[in-house]
Amino acid sequence: MGVTQYFVTAEESLKTLAAWRLRFVLMRWLGLRCASELNALRWQDVNWEKGIIYVQDIKRGHNGEDKAIRDPAILPEVLPFLQKAFEQAPEGSEFVLPRMAHKNYRKFFLKILKHAGITPWPKLFNNLRASAITDALEWLPSHVVNEWFGNSEGISIEFYRMVTEDHYVKAVSRVSQIVTQQATAESGGTEQNSELPITQKTQHGPQNTDHTGFTEWAMRDSNPRLPRCKRGALAN
Repeated sequence: MGVTQYFVTAEESLKTLAAWRLRFVLMRWLGLRCASELNALRWQDVNWEKGIIYVQDIKRGHNGEDKAIRDPAILPEVLPFLQKAFEQAPEGSEFVLPRMAHKNYRKFFLKILKHAGITPWPKLFNNLRASAITDALEWLPSHVVNEWFGNSEGISIEFYRMVTEDHYVKAVSRVSQIVTQQATAESGGTEQNSELPITQKTQHGPQNTDHTGFTEWAMRDSNPRLPRCKRGALAN
């Protein structure tokens, strides 16, 4: 079986945005499913004041019951495109996007990728959602990501989370606290102390200054002897 996971990079996203905008950012950064969740999105589901968008999670609806709803934040990658669409929407519009069948989404998206010079990746829409989840896990706790994207922890791990090139870059370039402490220990102290002049490292003890201007510290016995008691002191 060939590789089916593909992380959609920021560069590829920017090229695609020029042609598809709102549909794309909703899938790539908020993980909306194509086409059900995109078709169901209404303007009344957008809470501008709180910065939340309420997504009808149709996949998790059961047996005709009320559909599950998840409420991700409107991320900065999405907000300007959502605002622009709202400003341009005809008065009284109910749905955020014109309804479109899944097969048409795929057909138009393939044309857009071709025009942008991008080779189509496997599982076109699923990997947009997986990329959104992988990105979100870089700065959000796992339980928040699961809530916002409508997955269990097990499903998220098995089907969506990916290891990207950025993970390797961060791993090899990060500063290791252990290595830093080891280097400090081998240098004989903290970096701050190691940079101090010799005269500032010792705080006590007699000193002599020679004609060169350098301060020399008198050598002291590491195990100094106590002074002898005066004669007769013990007798008292």
